[in-house]
Amino acid sequence: MKCRSSEWGVSPPFWYFTSALPRALHAAFPLAFLGAVLDRRARPALLIALGFVALYSNLGHKELRFLFPALPLLNLSAAAALSKLYTARIASYLRKLFFVGAVAAVLAGTATAALGTVASVHNYPGGHAIAALHNIGAKDAARAASLGRNLSVHISVLPAMTGVSRFGEAGAPWTYSKEEGLSSKQLRRLGFDYLMSSEPAMPGFSQVGLVDGFAGLELVGRRPAAMLAALMRGESPVRVKTAPAVYIHRRGSM
Repeated sequence: MKCRSSEWGVSPPFWYFTSALPRALHAAFPLAFLGAVLDRRARPALLIALGFVALYSNLGHKELRFLFPALPLLNLSAAAALSKLYTARIASYLRKLFFVGAVAAVLAGTATAALGTVASVHNYPGGHAIAALHNIGAKDAARAASLGRNLSVHISVLPAMTGVSRFGEAGAPWTYSKEEGLSSKQLRRLGFDYLMSSEPAMPGFSQVGLVDGFAGLELVGRRPAAMLAALMRGESPVRVKTAPAVYIHRRGSM
């Protein structure tokens, strides 16, 4: 059977090594290689992880989740590096400097991961939108159930890729379609009651809700003093920006 994963996008051959792993592991990525140099017991774990990643690099379609089994092995090797650096920290000022630098890199990676976690809350607007849809359409759903009819929803590509799944479906009388490539005329002709779309306006439908999504990061102020003041207040100097991402539309006459 022909593999069709490439239809979901193709990444360069070394994408895992140059992009995915550095973003996933932060300071642990370079420390994993250092661990194999400093502690030979970490070498098998690193080699197995690198071999696993190399095999998956042969696939055109790449996703970080494919590498989850390899991440603990890379973290293990990174931990070996920190252990060796900690043990040798009193031997010389240079080794002490290396240890302090490694700890600072790990703390910076932790802060980056925390910021990414906050950003990811806004990275799945489709999941929030389907919950909002069920609240907005609760009266219509009750009316449809009393009449013995379904309430149909079309979900476009963006919400489908950002959190809409079977786990968020409410069941009867709601029915859901993710058919792709439908024009606005076809959506009207097929008689959908609601649309979840990335478009703010759809002919024949009225917008009844919207959900914001992740739109980047911004500094609290352009001056160091403003960022320092935020830190002194216990706030992050970097904030998550959001913007309208998924719109909920209701058919004009139901």
